[in-house]
Amino acid sequence: MPSTLCQPGATSGTDPRVAYNARYFARFYGASRFHAAGDKPVVNWSLSRMLRRLCARNGWGARQPRIVHFGCGQGFLAKACGHWSRNVGCDIALFAAGRAMANGVESVCAALEAGCFRAGAFDAATAIDVLEHLNDPQAGLRTMSDSLRPGGVALVTVPNLGSLSRRLKGRQWSGYRDRTHRSLVEPEQWVEWFRAAGFEVLRVGTDALWDPPYFCRWPGRLGGLERVAILMASNLAMMLGPQWRWSRGDNLVATLRKPAREAE
Repeated sequence: MPSTLCQPGATSGTDPRVAYNARYFARFYGASRFHAAGDKPVVNWSLSRMLRRLCARNGWGARQPRIVHFGCGQGFLAKACGHWSRNVGCDIALFAAGRAMANGVESVCAALEAGCFRAGAFDAATAIDVLEHLNDPQAGLRTMSDSLRPGGVALVTVPNLGSLSRRLKGRQWSGYRDRTHRSLVEPEQWVEWFRAAGFEVLRVGTDALWDPPYFCRWPGRLGGLERVAILMASNLAMMLGPQWRWSRGDNLVATLRKPAREAE
């Protein structure tokens, strides 16, 4: 089955199932003072809370909604949602799907493309830092919509071209450093694509700043202090609310809903 997931620029022609390997995840999702073993506990807790509230508003608070996590990575968000929902991970990377399984998440190795799941199989879907890797994000969004039951909800994050980080760092911005990114477009274009895929756009905001240092451009104690201070503030901001109305966060955060069937 051909993949819609783009392949890393440095390894064009490489099977994307193996191109997104342990080395890739270590580079972009490695451990740090705030992210143990590639996990982002505060971020994932915050996104899980947002998704839970979104499902509750749809009237699913009394039962465990079924959620598919497209591009699940190592399964940390799915694991964070595990105490209140039933979760399935889906990732094109063999390494990621295997790590998600090791983290206790039911997972499959598959691309985000038509037919990867039965239509209407899920109550909710996530695509966290996924759609920017696709050559055709609209096709990925249609697949997400098809996987949802009528009235199902989705949580999506993508790099924000309007971010303060991009303005300060230019070509060194994190969105440009990952050469597997193929679809970096303005927020207005993402909103247009969400709607073209049949989603109602419930809310669009941005998150925090994740790419310090911004002002101390040299290695050393000052740069380290700036990094710690900014990441502490960003993690606190995520605890208060991962989807802010301001437009300068590193990632666009969108909550979407598939329209319910019209009354017959």
